[in-house]
Amino acid sequence: MPWHIDGDSATFEGSAATWSAVVDRVTGGFRLLGRDRKPLTRFASGDAYQNAGLGIRVNGEWQPLGTPDEVGFDEETLTLSWPRARTSAHIDTDLELGVRWSISAQDAEAIALSFVAETGEHFYGMGERFNKLDQRGDVVELWVKNGASGGDTYKPVPFIASSRGYGLAIDSSRRMFAALAHPTTPSVSTITVEGPELTAWVIPGPKPVDVVRRYTAWVGRPPVPPEWFFRPWKSRDWRQEDQATVLDDIRAQQEHGIPCGVKLIDATWETEGHNFRFDTEKYPDVPAMMAALREADMELVLWFSPAMTAGSDDYDEAARRGYLITDSSGAPYLHRLGNEPGWEGTTIDFSNPEAVAWWQAGLRSLLELGVRGFKTDFGEQVPEDAYFANGKTGKEMHNLLPVLYNEASWEVVKEYDGALLARSAWAGSQRFPGIWAGDQSADFSPWGGLPTAIVAGQSAGWSGFPYWGSDVGGYFNPPDDEVFARWAEFGAVSPVMEAHGLGPREAWLFSPETLEIYRRYARLHDQLVPYSMAAAAEAAETGMPIMRAMALLYPEHELAHADWVQYQFMFGPALLAAPVYSWGKQRQVWFPPGEWIDFDSGTTYRGTQTTRVPAPIDKLPLFARSGSVIPLCEDRREDELELRLFTGDTPTPSTIRLLDGSEISLQPMEAGARLSVSGPARRYRLTTSHRSGLAVDGRRAESSSGNGLVVTGPGSFDLAWDA
Repeated sequence: MPWHIDGDSATFEGSAATWSAVVDRVTGGFRLLGRDRKPLTRFASGDAYQNAGLGIRVNGEWQPLGTPDEVGFDEETLTLSWPRARTSAHIDTDLELGVRWSISAQDAEAIALSFVAETGEHFYGMGERFNKLDQRGDVVELWVKNGASGGDTYKPVPFIASSRGYGLAIDSSRRMFAALAHPTTPSVSTITVEGPELTAWVIPGPKPVDVVRRYTAWVGRPPVPPEWFFRPWKSRDWRQEDQATVLDDIRAQQEHGIPCGVKLIDATWETEGHNFRFDTEKYPDVPAMMAALREADMELVLWFSPAMTAGSDDYDEAARRGYLITDSSGAPYLHRLGNEPGWEGTTIDFSNPEAVAWWQAGLRSLLELGVRGFKTDFGEQVPEDAYFANGKTGKEMHNLLPVLYNEASWEVVKEYDGALLARSAWAGSQRFPGIWAGDQSADFSPWGGLPTAIVAGQSAGWSGFPYWGSDVGGYFNPPDDEVFARWAEFGAVSPVMEAHGLGPREAWLFSPETLEIYRRYARLHDQLVPYSMAAAAEAAETGMPIMRAMALLYPEHELAHADWVQYQFMFGPALLAAPVYSWGKQRQVWFPPGEWIDFDSGTTYRGTQTTRVPAPIDKLPLFARSGSVIPLCEDRREDELELRLFTGDTPTPSTIRLLDGSEISLQPMEAGARLSVSGPARRYRLTTSHRSGLAVDGRRAESSSGNGLVVTGPGSFDLAWDA
């Protein structure tokens, strides 16, 4: 699209007059403007690193580029050149995505791009972060690591979202750092990319949700997973799992009335890793096991990693065929594969088409048996000095390996209406459903326990990963009853609820009270499947995550950015969840604008305010927006949905669209409300937990907490209730 030249300035007008960009052709300065030409961001304008807008590092020394020596222009691209520094910047645009800066510096070891950091500006995204949502004041390393605490993460993403309504996406797989209003340079945010090239998209809003929409449209959105993906998952300690424990999980959950849609078999189910064959000593009758799972209406997901363990015939064969990454001599690169110091082998070279074909053939053989998904673990171990078949080294491929690994897996899994559950990721991984948070400690530790998982799910969602979960109870060591119960409550309002870890995660091995809590919240998670899938459809269409941070939705409210508010979130469009993440029987909640109704008791709270709410051990603080309709499925065998109605004193109109095309709307009226349902014919059971005397077209329910009233849709229905 054309730039408009006016004197020393070049201006580009974005879509629907929502944004514009201005480049100073003399100084190389840059400004991004929002609606009504409101400033969103601008280059720093100092004369030294990091305060310079553009800088390069040559022979260990930083050089600010300053005023360009040459300026070129055509209708599509502006070009700024610094011949003495052998550096150029090409600036082009996209109506929807924003402005792209493509910088090339032939002699540079690294390139830096610096923006002014405004007072009160907050910085989000950057993948799945465990330490906190707002990274202001930190130097964030964007490098895939086997870690889930502090600044380490399996899923870094070079995407920064500002509370001011703009974003920055770096199109590179190299190691990079983001110094975001760090105390040493508090007025500047600097992105540093190792290597001689830097390509950055500056993305306009005007709101943070618009930035997410634009970014995910570019990087890719995942399709909606199948229904079973959103049902409860059950795994076991991989050191003990075998066919007997699989069958025991089926039996025990049925006996205890615990719903389950997925059985996950974790590591060491193969005779060797990886030959795609069940160990017959552990799994002597796979067809019978698969039949038992089908009878229980459960799907099977198997664990994988992207490497071959040294010392096996399968490793030697993969090496002989050239399926493994190599060292400088061309031999397979022997390196550590995971947490265990003695576990050594070699990463599979997913840049080699023949290796990909072999991998996909192995997965396909399992999918033909009835397996429906894979937990794609690891992917963080590529050494920087390794070599790949595509001619690149580990410096370029370390961050990219998770994308290639999961892409190779997804391409075959999608043919079977399956799904993934990946641990590692980079930009581009957002296209493959879904992910989980890796390995947390089984406690309330703010450095590695339940609080970090709550933050990680929101951060991942903000970065384009809507289908996320964590190990209920944490991974390392057995949880106590309180931790397990509170994590189950959080799992109920996570897109994926998966019981897994080292040590017991069988609810029936905990106290009777904890068993009842797990059963209750596994049922809630299962009942919420229609609601979760409606939110998933929105994610696939717009990029809006299912777990939605307060700061994403309410950036204009300073409390939305408070450190304690990062532990509450919206689950889909209408439910506010504030899981308890420490000891105690109360929970402080920030209620955003509007009226909020306790999901169970019907107690009403008005925003904006901060309130302490009761939270005994069996209580998840969960609130519905007044005016909302929450679709629930009580019995998957019946073609009936429960519609739970939440109408306070000041309800707002709402509409929810189900995956099958049904549209359910609630329109408040002077005395009651009108419920409209379109789509396929179905029975709907109308219930409310906080209104008495519910009546539909003059027909009253027997009680407010009973079975409700049944209507058949499509149609419109006038609702009334007692004052």
